[in-house]
Amino acid sequence: MTQDASLSVSPAPLRLARWLLLTLLFVAIFQANAAWRALNIPDDLTSLVSLSRPLEFSAAGIWALFALLAAGFIWRRRAGALRFGTSILAGFSIYSVLRLFLYVSADYDRGRLPFLLVLVCIPLIALAAARLRSRLSLKKINGDDRHD
Repeated sequence: MTQDASLSVSPAPLRLARWLLLTLLFVAIFQANAAWRALNIPDDLTSLVSLSRPLEFSAAGIWALFALLAAGFIWRRRAGALRFGTSILAGFSIYSVLRLFLYVSADYDRGRLPFLLVLVCIPLIALAAARLRSRLSLKKINGDDRHD
């Protein structure tokens, strides 16, 4: 392998890292906003909210911290950061769907569940495909012809 070939880097892993970083930062901001909103629900509306305020605040805060942690790992290019980031997004997506299934009470919201499920699954499938493509392109660059 020549020196020039060893320096070439496939754009697929870098593109995945950028999109993952932006998505994780969006989730962190979204969940920080949800935590703030949970603390600022007026007392007269508290009885109308299906999830308790402390539980909603805690869950949103934990997801915001995990998303920031994963984004920081990707920013610092730590080993396993992409895997950790995709795991956080997958876990957050599953949590969001489960929360919808458990706490949705209005008929309108129940009618939206299939659409929301598809909306959550599409990014997960896209992330898995991008991860697989980046892994295959790295094996091709490294000359690894083993079949796992």
